[in-house]
Amino acid sequence: MGGEVGVKSALPWLVLTACTRDPPPRRRPYVEAPPVADVPTDAMTVARVCALRAAPPEDLSVGEGRADVTLAWNGAHFGAAWVEPIDDERVVMFVRVSPEGRRMGSPLRVSERGFKAARPSLAWNGVSWSLVFEGGIRTMGDIYQARVDARGSAVGRPWRMTRGDREDTEPVFVNTGQGFGLAWISREFDGRYTLYGEVLNRWDAPLAPPTPLLNTSVTLSATRLLWTGQAWALSALSSRRNEVLAVSFTRMEADGTPRGILKHPTPDRIGSVDTSRRYDLAWDGVSFGAAWSELRDGANRVYFRRVTPRGNFTGDEIEVSHGASNADEPALTRAREGLFVLALRV
Repeated sequence: MGGEVGVKSALPWLVLTACTRDPPPRRRPYVEAPPVADVPTDAMTVARVCALRAAPPEDLSVGEGRADVTLAWNGAHFGAAWVEPIDDERVVMFVRVSPEGRRMGSPLRVSERGFKAARPSLAWNGVSWSLVFEGGIRTMGDIYQARVDARGSAVGRPWRMTRGDREDTEPVFVNTGQGFGLAWISREFDGRYTLYGEVLNRWDAPLAPPTPLLNTSVTLSATRLLWTGQAWALSALSSRRNEVLAVSFTRMEADGTPRGILKHPTPDRIGSVDTSRRYDLAWDGVSFGAAWSELRDGANRVYFRRVTPRGNFTGDEIEVSHGASNADEPALTRAREGLFVLALRV
């Protein structure tokens, strides 16, 4: 009692005459096991898993107020971009990160002085990093683009991509391997909201004018953009002042022309007033997956639904948060063809 009992065992060696054996391998040093975490799998069981990391965390930037982080891979290293406060300005910063997770060089200031910026979206065009963000001089309301070379240096100055009497926000930039797609939300001069899509070539130059895919009197937010290999899928969250309504889903051809009709993979009223991280959309090579947080019976619950490449729904929504009193902030990604992985906060 109060002590430890150790058990030792000896394995016999088989030695052949006139032969010598290699020395036994050195015993590996004992390493403390990482802490384990409880992961609820259903209402009755709890799984124990190890929280393993490939490398310790790396601080890309030190301080408070960092937000809107985006990460992309170019085949050799990562690019990371975010927004941070500097001298009472909201500034877009960029830094390269090695495959081992180490910062490569000092962070680069992308947006210029006297300029407000937010919500960067990052992609690699084969030669340099393309960084798209929301910004403006006095007030934000335009989409700007900047380039950073493979060594982490700025290529010229940021330039404005949008024009007109409207407020352009929440850009999303996606690389297809042969070109790019860009989506954003605009508040028009008449107060209505429009979801725009645009196709760019491999050098991220527009192939055609922006395409308005959805125009509505309700507020749009939380843009998503996916490439299936043949067409684009776009979505946004619609809401009124006191309630979130639904996820709007639409499609666009590879050349940027509209495709099909507007659909709602979610119910028309998913409730609550929070629009941050309320849903996610992913493509698994066979179909789309939509996951969202919905307010039902006084609690937030996470639901999932499949959507065909044509935008049709397959079956009813499935609650994936059984056993949780509250669940929200779903994040969805592809594991392999026909299989999604879903993470959520419970």
